[in-house]
Amino acid sequence: MTLPADLDPMDIGQIILSDAAGIPLLVGDFVNPGPGCTIKFKACVRLAPDESAPTCQGTAQVLSTVKKGKHKNRFTLVASGVPANTTFSVQVNGNSAGSARSNKKGKVLVKKLKANHLNINSVQLMDSQGRAAASAKF
Repeated sequence: MTLPADLDPMDIGQIILSDAAGIPLLVGDFVNPGPGCTIKFKACVRLAPDESAPTCQGTAQVLSTVKKGKHKNRFTLVASGVPANTTFSVQVNGNSAGSARSNKKGKVLVKKLKANHLNINSVQLMDSQGRAAASAKF
């Protein structure tokens, strides 16, 4: 089945397959999965360099799984080419979600976020002057 082009897959919370009379035959609920369900969501995107780190490279990855009713979430952002020994604010969907510090080689690793991993649309590394070093859009 082809989804409409303007539909964001991240906005899907439930899928219902109905017969011709509108009676549900199959229901897939991503928000409140049943105890026997297994759900795995994985997204990996390249970072886009920004004004304070025009040579920045790297990736951001979100992994969310539900198995036997237990949720596990993991986020990883790896960047190189950012200013060395710098503390960055990590912004998720425009809101502060933590901080990270680059090493002397200009590399930074973010593993913990104060955000709902299933609601991440964008992530930015912001320097102390409020300029973006890198961004990712999911």
